[in-house]
Amino acid sequence: PLGWRLSGRARILARNSSPIMVRFGGKSLVILLLGAVEVAADDSNDQVAQAFRSHTRISQYTDFPYNSLLAHTTSFCYKKLVNDTNCCIDRDFAHGVTGQTIHREGTEWNCGPSCGDSQRGKRGADVMWLPEGADCSTPRILYIHGGSWMYGSPTGLGYDNLASKLVIKTGAIVMVPDYPLIPYANYTTMLETAVKALVWLANNGPDGCGPEHEVPLFVAGDSAGGGTALSLALALNKNPSLLPGKSLAGCFFFSPWTNLKCNTPDYYTNAFASIVDDKTFVQSSGKVYVGDIIFHGHPNEDSGGFQLNAEAYVGNWQLLEDPIASPLFADEAELTNPALPPMYFVVGASESILGDSILVSQKIASYGHTVHVDVFEGMWHVFPMYSEGCGFGQELWPAIHALNRTGEWVKFVVSTWKLPRERSNGLPIIGWVYDQSLEIRDQWFSYLAPRRFTRPGLLCAAPGEAAPLLPHVLATAKELSSSQDWPLLITALLLGALTTLAVQATVYCTCRQRHMALPAATVPLIGGNERWMGAAACP
Repeated sequence: PLGWRLSGRARILARNSSPIMVRFGGKSLVILLLGAVEVAADDSNDQVAQAFRSHTRISQYTDFPYNSLLAHTTSFCYKKLVNDTNCCIDRDFAHGVTGQTIHREGTEWNCGPSCGDSQRGKRGADVMWLPEGADCSTPRILYIHGGSWMYGSPTGLGYDNLASKLVIKTGAIVMVPDYPLIPYANYTTMLETAVKALVWLANNGPDGCGPEHEVPLFVAGDSAGGGTALSLALALNKNPSLLPGKSLAGCFFFSPWTNLKCNTPDYYTNAFASIVDDKTFVQSSGKVYVGDIIFHGHPNEDSGGFQLNAEAYVGNWQLLEDPIASPLFADEAELTNPALPPMYFVVGASESILGDSILVSQKIASYGHTVHVDVFEGMWHVFPMYSEGCGFGQELWPAIHALNRTGEWVKFVVSTWKLPRERSNGLPIIGWVYDQSLEIRDQWFSYLAPRRFTRPGLLCAAPGEAAPLLPHVLATAKELSSSQDWPLLITALLLGALTTLAVQATVYCTCRQRHMALPAATVPLIGGNERWMGAAACP
């Protein structure tokens, strides 16, 4: 029956994994597949024809017997991306977002015959995306697009769609600069372009907002652009004068490329592979795809190819371990400044460059900075750009969740950015995220206490670092209490603060005396890679 050609007035109403009723005039035939049946009473119903087209697409791409292990949308994306890694990026533009083209002085460049991107000719105009009601106090994000430093633009490769979604999720203004690409620029010129774009964004907002307005300022990016965004944050941390009178509130990254040596073990352990399963599959090629479904080369092929790309970026193979250009090699000079802002990483668990997020986040956190990381099971490179489900007709839950989490993180940082920064306990806060769209998994998760972003506790700081928080605590207590009882409340808070500091001192001194370290952040896990790891949390 699956091979029949349906013609004439045949109509089908189908769901995922459901039987199909085919109607020929007054007669009907049920084709049993899986699940429960639905009947279309009206041959003229457009929804029926649409359902037929939907089911034909589902049958073609999701003949996947592992329904309890992998969501249909993910399975559909796998098969589409294996056949065409350039397919399936989101196409819908978020409603309620407007764009403005920005022409800054000195940014024009020409994408000539050697340019790998499809948008040829004069380039260099940035695009600023604004939410409804944006004003001088609206947070601002400088987003550096990916594309191996060879492709991409503010309006190409789906970055206008992604930017519009980020505007809605974060409530912030998002500016995407059109930086010059290889071979017309290299790491040095790209970083200089990013610095100038950030300075401009810090001092210019909607409706003529000037530098007198202090707003939360973020740097973000994906893939190669994520690596440059992190390089920008490290450069500012090492030399704050690059952003006069301003500072970053936070940074977030989607699958950033941070190790230009391209030699983390994930190139091997997450290498793409197809597993033949002719016995289980009914109708398709009998293959199960695992590993990195975007980059299909052998481990050495991908690692070596990426490194050649990185050499073209930095212009000199010796710079592959430069602590700013290749952030995984950042060290004390780049990471000790406490002004480094909080960071949020989103990465797929199946990526060849998974280690570029995990290792760099561990290293940054080991110097006391706050870092959150969400690792999404089964997801591929920069998967938040596939939230619409690769044409399947259903959203890709991990991508939607990643975008939502990014919005929550930005809003959390905005709500706390004026408070003194607290030190972490030396470890990043890492969450391993599983797809929750399958009903069979409902009992796996607790919905009573959803994961929230929080500031590190006072005990995570060294003695005395909690002191700057006391005025804020006292002010809040005074505001929330009545004029009759707030002195008593403040007295209790002071006693609690003194107790906290005493416990801190005990823990901190004990740590120093015993030379205690945090192994996951400080002990080299692979011989010869000491530069990947961070300093001891307890000096």
